[in-house]
Amino acid sequence: MKTRILSLGFILTLLASEATAQCNVHKKTDDFTNEKALWTDRVKIASGGTAKAFKGKKDFDPTYRISFSILFKQGKLLIAISEDTDFGSCTPESVAFKLANGTVIQKSNRIELQAVKSSLGEEHNVLFEITKDELRQFSTSVISKVRIMERMCSEHPTVEEEIAAKQAQTIQRDAACMLTEIR
Repeated sequence: MKTRILSLGFILTLLASEATAQCNVHKKTDDFTNEKALWTDRVKIASGGTAKAFKGKKDFDPTYRISFSILFKQGKLLIAISEDTDFGSCTPESVAFKLANGTVIQKSNRIELQAVKSSLGEEHNVLFEITKDELRQFSTSVISKVRIMERMCSEHPTVEEEIAAKQAQTIQRDAACMLTEIR
């Protein structure tokens, strides 16, 4: 009996450490303020368009890649929506996520915008604040679909795509890991 209990304890320990090992939350502590920042890797949630070689065509559709990541900085939980595009005026203004359980999480008050040069031309990074409850929802139900509004982007003012299972599971895992880190 004692051996079975020890074996069960060992197996549970291995399972718990395996789940923790899958977490990929990056951490940095500011040397001056001791403030902790956390972030997850980017996960591609949408892409499309026509390659640069076809720019001369009348019906050119700019190439774009849109990614999602979770951040915790200055005491705030944030999601970053990053669009890498060869058409510089495309900047996410709002985003809506439909979860597999039917819940819709909408964000329209972006709090920060950065534009940097990228492999496609220009990348726009937009931050939206989320609540701990919204992060918990991301951790318990996969994202099935995303809608991103970009009013100033004449080529694709609305991007609406289903999220691939692998990316949805990665976001769900990252949200669970972030929740564990910020408790």
